[in-house]
Amino acid sequence: MPIAAGLNYFFHEAEHTTRPPLILIHGAGGFHLSWPPHIRRLHRCAIYALDLNGHGKSAGNGRTTVEEHVQDVLKFMDALGLQSACLAGHSMGGGIALAMAVLHPQRVDGLVLVGTGAKMRVAQALLDAASQNDTFPQAVEMVIENSFSNFVDLRVKELTKQRMLLTHPQTLHADLLACHAFNMLDSLPGIS
Repeated sequence: MPIAAGLNYFFHEAEHTTRPPLILIHGAGGFHLSWPPHIRRLHRCAIYALDLNGHGKSAGNGRTTVEEHVQDVLKFMDALGLQSACLAGHSMGGGIALAMAVLHPQRVDGLVLVGTGAKMRVAQALLDAASQNDTFPQAVEMVIENSFSNFVDLRVKELTKQRMLLTHPQTLHADLLACHAFNMLDSLPGIS
């Protein structure tokens, strides 16, 4: 996988497109494979699917604020010469995309927000479970049980759980702290 500004990423090269590039930003405890293959390879789109700091193959221990992730995404874009892009974010990644649109609107051509919000409070029980190595599996189980409907294919839930268990416990805890502190409700009217 290529690396830019310390972040590993998957790249799908577009042919004959005039569309802005699309950056896929995963949620807490995820990495670039959290996005389904057909999304990572959209026709006629240049796609960059990131592994945020401490996720997937990117080094580090994660970030404890969404704003720190925003700085990482900006450095990533600068390293690749991307003046602006559309940002697609899931959960915490959606918070990062929203924060980019508020703090750096000239760098954001559009937003795709999936299962996210402008305020993402995290249950104390989940924060506590994620803070300890011995209760990390229970934290992952809590995330999985609260992230899917009862109608989802059980294989999807199991694959997501297996992938999330690959995340370092410290990284998931940092992600959850970042989500818990995130609140851009008052800034939403400024997004055009």
